Order: sequence, then C-alpha cells, then structure tokens
Amino acid sequence: MSKHRYVYGGWSLLMELPVTGSDESLTVGDPARMYTWGLDISGQSGNATAGSGDSSVSGLHGAGGIGGLLAVLDTNNTTTTSDDRNFTYCYDANGNVGQLVEWASGAGGASGMAWAAGRMAATYEYDPYGNTVSKSGTYSDTNSFRFSTKFFDPETGLYYYGYRYYSPRLGRWIRFCLTDRFSVFVRVARCDFLLHAVVDDKEVDDGKRLDKRRRATWPAL
Repeated sequence: MSKHRYVYGGWSLLMELPVTGSDESLTVGDPARMYTWGLDISGQSGNATAGSGDSSVSGLHGAGGIGGLLAVLDTNNTTTTSDDRNFTYCYDANGNVGQLVEWASGAGGASGMAWAAGRMAATYEYDPYGNTVSKSGTYSDTNSFRFSTKFFDPETGLYYYGYRYYSPRLGRWIRFCLTDRFSVFVRVARCDFLLHAVVDDKEVDDGKRLDKRRRATWPAL
C-alpha cells in the first residue's frame, strides 16, 4: 500500500507527494503528480463572486473546482523528464471528467506541445449517482479525478468533496455535514410532520410537536 501527501490551494489539489519509510520522508522524484487548474463551472458561467468569508480566488473555487482541472503532469516518480507524461482533461456539461488526452512535450507548435498520436489515455461514463459505468484507456485506473472533478479513492470507492466523502454505490454522503446539522434536522423533522398529517388526516401544528426544551418529538405511525 502506497502513501501520499497532498498539497492544496483552496479547494484544488496541486501536488501529490509520495512518502516512504516509518519517518514518512519524501521519496526521490517527488512530486509524483502536479495539477493545473483554471475556472470551474461557476467562473465559466460568468459568476466571479466567492462565498462570504471565502479566501479562495473568485471563479476558481465557486463551484468547488468542478470542471476546472485543466491538466496533470505525471513524473512517473523519477527525477528525469524524458518519461514525464502530460494529460489534459475533457468534461461533460456537469463537470464530470469524460476523457483524458495525452500530450507529447517538445513536439512543435507555438506552445511546444502537440497531441500524442492517437493517444486517448482514458475515457469514462457514469450513471446519475456517479458510479463508473465504463472506463477504458491505459491511464483510466491511475487518474484520480473523475465524477464531478473530485478525487476518487479506489480502495474505498469514495469521492472526496472536501468536507466529507460521497459513496456513489450508496448514492449518499457517508456522514452529515457538521456545519449544517440544524437545517438537516429541521428538514427531516418537517417531512415527518407532513407524513404524520397525511396518515392521520389531521391538521398539524408544529408547535405541538415540540416539547418544553424545543426538541422535536417523533410521532408513532
């Protein structure tokens, strides 16, 4: 099992650093991968306003980086540049990674880059919940960013969204968002009150469903 350290800028992963040994020192050739980001789907749609108190760059993280990953440089964990591999990301309208195309460096053109002949390094298709329906290509397993441009952990099958992890197999977050506990509780409670009203065919007064400490009491169905 390999270990990595991750360097972030706002919501965006910038580098993966492999570590080794009990002291977890960095290995030769690090960083293993370096990522380049641009405008996410919020910035691309013209929304350049960051959230209140958000210290990240406007337009880059307004949508959490979804659709904003431009390219990755894979060093193959060596110190030489001859075996470096460069890939660019292609998306659907929802910011899901659909394809990775490999570039060949130093192959001419104004930018010194050119398409590697016939090199579609990875392709993906997803169901509505983010499960990978099909994938192909030599880099499809190595690439970490897939559904919603989020980091995929193949060992757990979870996507990392920053505050919490998402399971496409379950179609659920694996935990509540701690910053939104009250609103989640209220929404669930109101759904239960509505269900109680429908089943019992009675008018529901929310106040009667709260005890003296203002805690919701769950009706028995």
